[in-house]
Amino acid sequence: MYIVEVTPFSKSIRNDSYSYFSSKPIDVGSIVTVPLRNRNVKGLVVDCKSGKNLKSELRSSDFAIKKIKGVSKDIFLRKEFIKAVEETADYFATSVGAVIESLVPKIVFDEIDKFKKINDVSTEKVKKTDTKSQKYVLQTEDADRYSEYKSIIREKFAKKESVIFIVPTIEDCNVAKEKLSRGIEKDTYVLSSKNTKKQLLETWAKINESKKPVLLIATTKFISLPISNIGMIIIERENSSAYRTQKMPYIDLRFFAEKFAEKINVPFLYGDQMLRTETLKRYDDHVFFEFSPIKFRSISDADQKIIDMKDEEEVEQYENPISKSLYKLIEQNHEQNDHLFILNNRKGLSPLVVCGDCGTVVKCEECESPIVLYGKDAQEKDNYFNCNFCGAKRSSGEKCVNCESWKLQTIGFGTDRIKREISKQFPKIKVLVLDKDHATTTTQAKKIIRDFYESPSAVLIGTEMALLYLHEPIENVAVSSIDSMFSSPDFRVKERILNILLKARSKANQNFLIQTRNSENDIFNNLKAGNLTNFYRNEFIERKKYNFPPFSLIIKISTSAKIYKTAEKEIQKVKESFGLENMIIFESQLVRNRGMKTAVGILILEKEEWPNKDLVEKFKMLPAKFKLEIDAESLF
Repeated sequence: MYIVEVTPFSKSIRNDSYSYFSSKPIDVGSIVTVPLRNRNVKGLVVDCKSGKNLKSELRSSDFAIKKIKGVSKDIFLRKEFIKAVEETADYFATSVGAVIESLVPKIVFDEIDKFKKINDVSTEKVKKTDTKSQKYVLQTEDADRYSEYKSIIREKFAKKESVIFIVPTIEDCNVAKEKLSRGIEKDTYVLSSKNTKKQLLETWAKINESKKPVLLIATTKFISLPISNIGMIIIERENSSAYRTQKMPYIDLRFFAEKFAEKINVPFLYGDQMLRTETLKRYDDHVFFEFSPIKFRSISDADQKIIDMKDEEEVEQYENPISKSLYKLIEQNHEQNDHLFILNNRKGLSPLVVCGDCGTVVKCEECESPIVLYGKDAQEKDNYFNCNFCGAKRSSGEKCVNCESWKLQTIGFGTDRIKREISKQFPKIKVLVLDKDHATTTTQAKKIIRDFYESPSAVLIGTEMALLYLHEPIENVAVSSIDSMFSSPDFRVKERILNILLKARSKANQNFLIQTRNSENDIFNNLKAGNLTNFYRNEFIERKKYNFPPFSLIIKISTSAKIYKTAEKEIQKVKESFGLENMIIFESQLVRNRGMKTAVGILILEKEEWPNKDLVEKFKMLPAKFKLEIDAESLF
């Protein structure tokens, strides 16, 4: 008899593994069917050992070990993959099964016997060397970056090695295929959630049977595909938040990809127009190396203008979302039959507070970030200002620091408001809108984009999602408002803002215009000058000052209840029972569930202190009502 440790493929199962018995040994990496909680589930074999020496212990145990129901014919996941999964599970304090479910498409589990096993040669081809796999960064514009990627692919193909090219979204798959597959169409494969069951089975079989190196362009779910001769793993658009899972358990799949490259000992590369501050810090610490010289200057040929929306010559009434300069650009765009894209990003979670008389933005006294007004009603005694960046609070009973007016008001304009204003002034111009309300599917989004490009003098108003679909250059690009993002409760918000603005500017080849009430912010000066060095330098200084990542690791535990005190008591119990003396508990100002109050516990650790084995095991025991985020994106 053999005792087999099996990790179920289920995010609802928090245990790493369960014990079963088998009359025959089962290889690690095999997929099995096991009984669990009155149903049969599939799972991964992570260990198998003889039960001879355990017979007495098994007889005296107060539970019965059940028999494995079925075994797939072949080994599916290579040992290096499983080791990388185990390290990822430890880092994010979750189970091995939960990580695998995030990395392997469900269809693979359902049709496991139809997928062929890894050839034995795959393990043998792991480079036997004492040196670690090299890690690289590549920061430059899209065109230059893809040129480098093509050179990498040619070099690896010449050595008969394959390349795994991971992207964050389905649309990125389409872009990468168009840019990278020319001349190697038959050896290029694209996999994403868009693939049908039949397409996935066919593609999987072709890759497995191929005698030649392949280029696999895929979203992260398909990095599990057993390619035996990998020469490099590339993570494109590494700054994208789409690499983090959107549901519990919260896992950064970039972490896994990097660990996997380490285990199979192949070069690993992060690429983007603007890399994360955390990645640049690791480059400074010599964890990563330049693949080619990092480009800290980002220059545009477009004519750039920063419009101060507090300027009365530009805006007569502060409620008007369109400046005179933007009106002029719309008119010029119409006369010349050009195209104009207007980015209006409302991803900020709270409205901006400004002076109704002079237009001055109300800012935090500690860190100069725009503050947000909170309160249950309009009564002054119940309202207060809160900074979502550093957490500073103060009474809202104050006057404008510029003109001493009491007329402080919240403002904010959505895409539909912008469209209405433009259509009112220019009724003959075709105005299109692309956001989640106007395009719920990729097909709808592409139809809007196609209509925009095919219509002379058209204006497209869109949120950040529109940037994913704008692949052709545009004569004119404007940013109608991005100020609300400055008050987002995300310490990475400045990096996100500059990243979005760089993407928007890269689409323009004639004019690029930004409207803002925050024109004195260094972000706009750095953008106009194309100076990323100053931005990163200031970002390092500010994050170090407040002990934010990459100078620390933030662990966030939260739970919700109808009454805040109830939620707070639950977090307090976790703090006391787990011995988290340094945990800070507060009420989140973000409304996630209508009528519910959320208590948040924040624990800030040194990077070197994590993963902590004792804490990892404790966090794994948290009931499902708690939301656990390791290396959290925000404080609220």
